[in-house]
Amino acid sequence: MTLENSIQRTRTVPEARKYDVAVGDARKPYPDISQTDSHIIDPSAGRRFELLTRNNRYDLELSWDTGAPDGFERQMIHINSQFPGPTLEFEQDKWVEITVHNKMPFNTSIHWHGIEQFNTPEADGVPGFTQRSIYPNESYTYKWRTDQYGAYFYHAHSRGQSDDGCYGALIIRPKAGLAKPFDKVALGEIELLEAAEATSQQVLVADWRHYTSEDTRALELATGLEAAICMDSLLINGKGAVNCWPREKINQYTSAVIAPILERNNLALTDKGWLLTPMESSITDCCRCIPPNMLAVFAPGGLNLSLLPPEVFDICTPTQGSQEIIKAPSEAKWLALDLISAAGTATLAFSIDEHPLWVYAVDGHYIEPLQVDTLSLANGDRYSVFVKLDKPASNYGIRLAATTLNQLIDTTAILSYGSDNTTQKARSDSVGIITSSASINQAGRPLSPNVTVFNQGQMVSFPPQFPQPGPEVDQTFIMSLQAVGNAYTWVLNGTAFNHDFDDLNPPLLYREPEIRGLGQNITIVTKNNTWIDLIFRVVTPNQTPHPLHKHSNKGFIIGQGIGAFRWSSVAEAQAAIPQNFNFKTPPYRDVFTTPPTTLQAPASWLAMRYHVVNPGPFIIHCHISSHLSGGMAMAIFDGVDKWPHGRKQDGSLGGKQNGEKHGEKDEEEDRWFFGGITEDMTKDVVEDMTEDIVESMAKGIANGLVDGLMDGLVDGTSRMAGLVDVRCFNDRARRSGATLMKYRYIELKSIMQAKAEGVNDAMRAARWHIGAGTNPDNQLHNHQNGNSPLLTPASAAIHALSKPQSTFQKPIPRSRPPLRN
Repeated sequence: MTLENSIQRTRTVPEARKYDVAVGDARKPYPDISQTDSHIIDPSAGRRFELLTRNNRYDLELSWDTGAPDGFERQMIHINSQFPGPTLEFEQDKWVEITVHNKMPFNTSIHWHGIEQFNTPEADGVPGFTQRSIYPNESYTYKWRTDQYGAYFYHAHSRGQSDDGCYGALIIRPKAGLAKPFDKVALGEIELLEAAEATSQQVLVADWRHYTSEDTRALELATGLEAAICMDSLLINGKGAVNCWPREKINQYTSAVIAPILERNNLALTDKGWLLTPMESSITDCCRCIPPNMLAVFAPGGLNLSLLPPEVFDICTPTQGSQEIIKAPSEAKWLALDLISAAGTATLAFSIDEHPLWVYAVDGHYIEPLQVDTLSLANGDRYSVFVKLDKPASNYGIRLAATTLNQLIDTTAILSYGSDNTTQKARSDSVGIITSSASINQAGRPLSPNVTVFNQGQMVSFPPQFPQPGPEVDQTFIMSLQAVGNAYTWVLNGTAFNHDFDDLNPPLLYREPEIRGLGQNITIVTKNNTWIDLIFRVVTPNQTPHPLHKHSNKGFIIGQGIGAFRWSSVAEAQAAIPQNFNFKTPPYRDVFTTPPTTLQAPASWLAMRYHVVNPGPFIIHCHISSHLSGGMAMAIFDGVDKWPHGRKQDGSLGGKQNGEKHGEKDEEEDRWFFGGITEDMTKDVVEDMTEDIVESMAKGIANGLVDGLMDGLVDGTSRMAGLVDVRCFNDRARRSGATLMKYRYIELKSIMQAKAEGVNDAMRAARWHIGAGTNPDNQLHNHQNGNSPLLTPASAAIHALSKPQSTFQKPIPRSRPPLRN
């Protein structure tokens, strides 16, 4: 079966669907979570009921269903039967509790983007760092405090699930008495501005593909190509359509940066970018994506384009989707919008026809207001803006266009206001005809020199926020951003981050703050109450901006530039190029976007400074989904001298804080949390079970893969359950540990039977599960305290069969029942 045929395709539907959930025999929509205190799904009965709660408690159910946001039907993620997910709205300085119920067939987690998680690192939502994944049919409760105010959003932090629709807005209303800079917008209308902010509407912008994130990743592994660079549509609040452009328009808007490269290689932007020379092109409707052959010029490694289905780059089929209409309240003088980018690939230009935007907050923090006509949202950016409603009552175009080099693509929505809005819905699916005057074109570029573009260098925090003065800090880390080995493997510091470690070991939060097992190239280690400089160097040409998101607290963008960063510190660089640095009023953000590079300017850099005040394991990564999946991430172990030891999954402290030694009771609780299986036990388990298991597996390979594996695994899981039974300290741990082993065996058996045709998949799954918390590539085949092999000579054959191969394969879902008391 070819790769193209192995991916299940879906069909185009004439209009977007309404998303329902089965409730008994009927199909009813979920209520809007923002209108109720909370609701929960009863997993045993499969039905909905209201859970009367208070104190900012919410329940989110994630499901894998069919949807068609742009008119094309595919499998996607819904949250409480909605897309995007429901807006979560809180007040500042409150404790919140959000329980996520995973009804999908694969693991997941939720990250609260921009929430700093002071003293609650266990709620950050990153598997392997602060929690284990949420397995299918399991739930996880996040508890944290709304110390901040402003616009944020929540999204999946497992592989590319955000690209499958797993995101929603999160708004924290500022507490009473908080100083605000609204007098700089309209001195005599502060009350009107505060009223608008208190009822702000959220505008979630995103890109969308017709392939799922798993299928897109499989395409990358099979072809060697970064297939995620081309989108099918752009969405505004989950609505959009596939719009195809005629050849004349494509030629007109092709970037001056990319046009010479295309011409030199006798290429053209075609129907999503398939190789067509200008002379051969006969396509009239196109989606404006860069040709994959052009990627071979810049990306390392070879490409196998014969495995690439034509619709990924080559075919544009228009759809009849839906258009978002944002209605301003009747008689309102000002409208507040929270612009949130949930995009997985593109940087997006935003504007409203004939209406300037007053930017008053960036990444959830007030700034001295700036009046602009258009602004660009990188992945993960948030901008809060005021819009003065001083035009004749009518409909005005909202423009959204990708500004990155890889594709020309755009969409529109409508801003509508007038005296009749009180009797209409706040949102509408009807498609409107836009006749208002635009300030940007369909490539996101200003239509005249009079158009004011938001300039990050001009933003000043309100009230002022100051970094460590001067160029000297406690530590400096310099990292290089590039693709290595192939077009889809990306690095921050020479080594791709391996996401497979996520569930192989206890989360980093629950271990000593060490770099063993991760590697120094992908780990930053700091002490509490120190100042850190992170310098990001883009070292290859024709790179789109990399939006780098740091979890935990925000940082200051103290410098950036075009060209190579040739210095060992900010102090050295500032002495040489002082005009490139700003220590007095630097932008204060949680997303730091590097300048793009071109053939003429093949390198760029950005310097960010932050204060270590929140101990714990966090991650910094590129927010382009394919780059994160490809390894562009690093671990930050902040405050190792004040490490939050012994936290349990419920957020309470199972041990001592701030470096105090664990006691016997704490160790017992930690063993309970990990199902009775701890790292010191893993070695003994593996040693005791290895000989018989591997011998049986080796024999089974000759006689029948599945039977042989099962013989060994039956013996192995029995031994493991027995060891757990003997070595756990209490009945609760003993029961949960034995149950865990049982379900791992059942799960593995089904996996083996389903994957019998793929020896590689089966063996990798076996190594994954047998390790029971070890690294399958290291600890299973090498003694933890030395280099002596653990396995019999048959392990050589096992190991050879289990080497990773570039085949079309999806991640193996792992599921188990929750550990119970």
